[in-house]
Amino acid sequence: MKINKSLFVPALAFALCSGTAQASMFEGEALDKVADVMSRVVLVLLPMVFIYMFWMVHIMPEKIAHQRHHPQKDAIQTLYILSLFSGGYLKAQAQYADAVQREAALAYGAAALGALKQVEASLSADIAYQLIRAEQARQRVALLLALGGSWNASSAPAAR
Repeated sequence: MKINKSLFVPALAFALCSGTAQASMFEGEALDKVADVMSRVVLVLLPMVFIYMFWMVHIMPEKIAHQRHHPQKDAIQTLYILSLFSGGYLKAQAQYADAVQREAALAYGAAALGALKQVEASLSADIAYQLIRAEQARQRVALLLALGGSWNASSAPAAR
């Protein structure tokens, strides 16, 4: 490795002229006080923050289910709270169950949509048949009127 001589000389001069290094800006009692405060923060405050964040991560799915008005939000809440004590095993079960339920809903939706299309096609065929019959009846009435007959609602035969 080559050393850049233009930087070596100023760096050497700076290193030789520098004073003693200090690890802290505090000395004596002030250093002890700062160390005590930092140790209390690390031992008391950080675990509390960690527990709070851990709790928030575990109830986040419950909040999302509540916002989206999920039909099984109570089951989601129970599983995710229990997953706190089971090491996350139930969380995986809940995700699997949700995926299975989503697939079942899609399959049911597809089957229901197919049945709906069949009913719609059947109704469309019935409506088309009725329209054809009405057009045929109109043509018969027009033919009778053209042949010289008269149409009177009172002389029409009664419906059976």
